[in-house]
Amino acid sequence: MVSREDIGWWAGIMDGEGYISEDKRTGYYRFGVGNTSIEIIKKLAKILLDLDIFFSTYEYKTQTGRPHFVLVICRLLDVKRACSLVKPYINRLNLKVAIEKVEAKITAKNCRKNSGFASRKDKKLRTSGEV
Repeated sequence: MVSREDIGWWAGIMDGEGYISEDKRTGYYRFGVGNTSIEIIKKLAKILLDLDIFFSTYEYKTQTGRPHFVLVICRLLDVKRACSLVKPYINRLNLKVAIEKVEAKITAKNCRKNSGFASRKDKKLRTSGEV
């Protein structure tokens, strides 16, 4: 069971370390967090697993050689759900505006055509919580 405190914690991480991006070529959205702390990514992964939100994780080395861990949500319906869950707790204005734009675009896309995500059973990405 995910508590309001867990959602608030997630929103706090999004405020400081999170991003929302749109792939201009495909039109897909990414809702993610990048951090050098594996513990933060693991805690977020556990929250998302409990919420049954699909996500992917990966790691890369920074220019200084430090590991950088990323957790990203890509599925359209999961991005929309993630936005609606954290939005009430977000303080960073540009992130709140980005969330509102993404929600509006996703809703418009769903009205124009079926995205395919709702009717297709997608396999879980790396959702074990391990990075």
